[in-house]
Amino acid sequence: MLDDTAQQRILTIAKTANNSRQALGYFRLAVGLFYLNEIMVDREIDFDALHRHYNRFIRESIGAGHSITSVLQFMSGEKVMAVVHSDTFMHGFMDNFGVPFHHIPLMLLVNLEVSKNISKIGVEGPLHRWILEQQARIARHQAAATPAMTGTADTTTREVTVEKSR
Repeated sequence: MLDDTAQQRILTIAKTANNSRQALGYFRLAVGLFYLNEIMVDREIDFDALHRHYNRFIRESIGAGHSITSVLQFMSGEKVMAVVHSDTFMHGFMDNFGVPFHHIPLMLLVNLEVSKNISKIGVEGPLHRWILEQQARIARHQAAATPAMTGTADTTTREVTVEKSR
């Protein structure tokens, strides 16, 4: 739930940016990932109420003209690439929300596919390539860790370093 604590954590992540443009990107991606993480559940959701709540927070934080829809659109475009390449952002998001790294490419892929399906544009592009590269790295990491694992710890939580797409 986007409660006061979650809102403060999102703002904290945005404040780790080096400039206002980067802070806006950090804010948008943090809100969008938190939103996607919140809706990927097996329960009924009142989307109208949820969107009103998110839109109010977004509007109060970064100004009129921004909404959860514009955040999700940002997350499916090329401008998000600078943020997904940021170790500062990724570690800040994972630390603040306890979301393991392997969930981030999955959430971005779901958002990308939905947005591209709506717009009837293919998913190919830098974000899609980055997602596929991260998924391949995660699979290799998990395969390498599996024989040595004695418990069920998630080894992808903090050990994955973000790589830039070529």
